[in-house]
Parts: sequence; C-alpha cells; structure tokens
Amino acid sequence: MTRPIRLHQNVIYITQVFRNALLQADSCLNCTVAGGTDSPLNVSKPLKENSRQTSQRAELMAALVALNQIERLVNQERDLDLFVILTDSAYLVNSLTSYIYKWRENDYRSASGREVANRDLFERLDYKLNAMANGRQGIDVLFCKVDRSENEEADRLSREGAEMH
Repeated sequence: MTRPIRLHQNVIYITQVFRNALLQADSCLNCTVAGGTDSPLNVSKPLKENSRQTSQRAELMAALVALNQIERLVNQERDLDLFVILTDSAYLVNSLTSYIYKWRENDYRSASGREVANRDLFERLDYKLNAMANGRQGIDVLFCKVDRSENEEADRLSREGAEMH
C-alpha cells in the first residue's frame, strides 16, 4: 500500500570543496540542513584521512551525512516525512535518481561491465534510502540538481569548514 506524501517538506543543500584543489587534500564534505544559516544541524567536516580524496566521494559522503541529519531531525519532529536534497552535483543526482536502479540489477556494474566507481558509497546510500522510506520512519527523500548560484549557503559552510581543518 502506498502512503500519501504530505506536502510538509524540508530542503537540504549539500556540496563539497577542496582547500587545496591541486593536491585534492583536506577534502571537506558539507551539508546545510533545513535550519539554514547557523542551524545546529549544519555539518562541515573533512573526509577521513585514510579514504580516497575525490570530489565525487565528498559529494556522496555529504549525502550520507545529510541522510543522518534528516533522521536526527525526524526524531525531534515526528510529523516530517518528505525531504528534498538540493545539490549542484549532476553526478550525485543522476546516479541516485536514474543509474542506481540498473546498477542494483547488475551487481553495481556499469553498462561496460566494469564495477561502478564509488560502489561502496552508492551501496550505503541505496540501503539507507530504502531503510528510511520503507522503515518505521517512512521518510521520502528526493534529490534535485540546482545551479551553483543556488547552493551558496552550502558553499559558504564548505569553505569555512575547509579553513578550520
């Protein structure tokens, strides 16, 4: 049985930035949660030192952090059930709204037969999104691509986070 989606929604912006783009060191993943500027739910932190330091991994990790923040918010305010994650990353949006269904069927292999890049993170995102939607919380999460100019608050937090680390 499909449950109706209420129109009450929260918007979350996510982005990533490198403090040193040439070396791709000090990656910083970030998400800005519904509260906006100075919200206690805003997150800015670096990728783990022992992980691959790429912008795609930072974007995927930011999405995972955003999903954790959504669960935290829902635990505080139980009437929330629809969230929209806005990002300027076509990679993230296309992967999670289109490609992932085929990847899941093909054991996370691309059309060429190679393993999908960042498979570990896509599997975690897929599992988490399914658990959130079909679990006791019943949270629907939509991913939408926005222009970089519409993601300025997340970019600001990302730059500040990179400077702190």
